[in-house]
Amino acid sequence: MDLSITIGLIKNELNEVDNTVMLCLKRKERRNECITLNLEDVLIDSIASCMHSFYTGVEKIFQLIAIEIDGGLPKSKRWQAQLLDIMVLVLPVRCAVISKKTRIELEQFRQFRHLFRNIYTHNIIPERVMNLCDNLSETWKSTKNDITRFINEMEERDMHDDSIQTKL
Repeated sequence: MDLSITIGLIKNELNEVDNTVMLCLKRKERRNECITLNLEDVLIDSIASCMHSFYTGVEKIFQLIAIEIDGGLPKSKRWQAQLLDIMVLVLPVRCAVISKKTRIELEQFRQFRHLFRNIYTHNIIPERVMNLCDNLSETWKSTKNDITRFINEMEERDMHDDSIQTKL
């Protein structure tokens, strides 16, 4: 796939994740109202679902990069954790996608997503969900900034490669 198409798909995913984060943060603001109405469990389920979607969207971006730029996904049972590790690396075909700091921040959301997929909803602990949600805005800001920097560097590299090809 052409790099410009890959970057376009990444930008679309960034918009989708951005919308998901905004939705999650709006719902979080309604916690006191939901407690008063005895609907906190519904709110917590909704926020947990949004955070699941947040990490799934970020992982989609990483999968696109791994497949279209790096040449493939990790093949182990722990491929999702390895994918996150790989995004920190500088490879011959690309710069690092995220910083080590962002990787650490995202790890807690990856672990939560795994838990969310493998737990009965009635076993979700509201305070743990809300504590993680407290980190969502900052984690998204770091992630989005890192991915935007990655896009800019890849576009610059692509333009440089095109100008070299033109001269040849």
